[in-house]
Amino acid sequence: MNKSKRPGKTAQLKDETSQSKNTLILLCALTALILLPFINKPFHLDDTLFVRLAEHIIEDPFAPYQFEYNWFLTPMPFWKVTQNPPLNSYILAIPGSLFGVTEIVCHFIGILFAVGCCYLMYKIASRYTKHPEIPTFLTIVSPGFLVSSTNVMADVPLLFFWLLSVELTMSATKENQTGKLWFAGLSIAAASMTKYFGLALLPLLIVYWMVKTGKITIHLLAFFIPVLVIFLWGLYSEAFGGIFHPYGAAQYSVKGKSFTDLVTYTSQTISFLGGSLLWPIFFIPILLRFSPKIIAFSLIAGVLSFFLGKEFWNWNNNTGAHFGIMVFIGLVSLLPGIKFIYHHRNADNLLLLLWFAGTIVFSILLNWTINARILLIALFPLGLFFIQFVESRTKLERNKLFYSITIVTLFISMFIAWG
Repeated sequence: MNKSKRPGKTAQLKDETSQSKNTLILLCALTALILLPFINKPFHLDDTLFVRLAEHIIEDPFAPYQFEYNWFLTPMPFWKVTQNPPLNSYILAIPGSLFGVTEIVCHFIGILFAVGCCYLMYKIASRYTKHPEIPTFLTIVSPGFLVSSTNVMADVPLLFFWLLSVELTMSATKENQTGKLWFAGLSIAAASMTKYFGLALLPLLIVYWMVKTGKITIHLLAFFIPVLVIFLWGLYSEAFGGIFHPYGAAQYSVKGKSFTDLVTYTSQTISFLGGSLLWPIFFIPILLRFSPKIIAFSLIAGVLSFFLGKEFWNWNNNTGAHFGIMVFIGLVSLLPGIKFIYHHRNADNLLLLLWFAGTIVFSILLNWTINARILLIALFPLGLFFIQFVESRTKLERNKLFYSITIVTLFISMFIAWG
């Protein structure tokens, strides 16, 4: 009798796998379609740093920073202008050497990275929820991700290599898969040579590996690859630029902060989280049923933030109200996840917690400023926590509510991106 059930179960499994692949393909296609209108978006802000570097790499690929650039109102050695390593510009230079470093070429590369992020988010989310398409696509349409994907800076490429490193390490915890740690090590090295913050993957994934498996294996030597790569790059920069560039970038970012600064940075970080993710606010009717205290606390904090902005930063009513609303949304996004993680403690959730918390600590304590680009890394784990919380309280499906939330968030994000 057991044998007779197996064909049915096998067919069901194949059907679910096929459905999952179709969903993933659809999500990736939609990501590309959403970003396609921005393929000719003019370069702006820090885009020009990466574009100019890509142009120079085409001219002299073995001396990437050996030129001067006028960024601070006077020409300076590029070693002192940028605080980022060069991998993103090397990637832009590959098609740029064939077709020119134009808006279309660079944004096309950006779309590929965004689609890659979508694919990896789905793969990671499938380990946590029955509906990985929900946290994946809600993250894709969030203002933080969508706006970042319309520029050619290093933030989305960093996110791609970050997600790839996490996915490879999670896969390596399975039996006979430990060899994938070497690919994870290479991916961490790529993340670190995209932005130095990629080095934060080392303690994150080592802790996860030890908690998840408790095993010491020769393959853990793979985690020395990014350390070696950054060290060699530092020696190169010292020889040709006169500074150990990774250390110089760290000095630029790390500044002493007073208690008032910490309060300011913390409240602004929560505000940026709310504005960057946005979509959790549309789940308030569900949260009111299961966690009304979270909504009440978030609302009080948002109102206090309004008066805080007026009192300490002399903001007008409009700016203060905007700040208070974003703090409210940030806490609505954050507190359910904290509640969920407290009641569901395991290695996989610890990974998400350290992933998110590490980004927040870096943003508040170590980075020179608060912005949505540095918090981009934190959006997916925060969204995944939130969706798991909702899923643990009620049946979550791709229904009218999900489609409505997605469309409204996408519309707002597109409006911001066009702005």
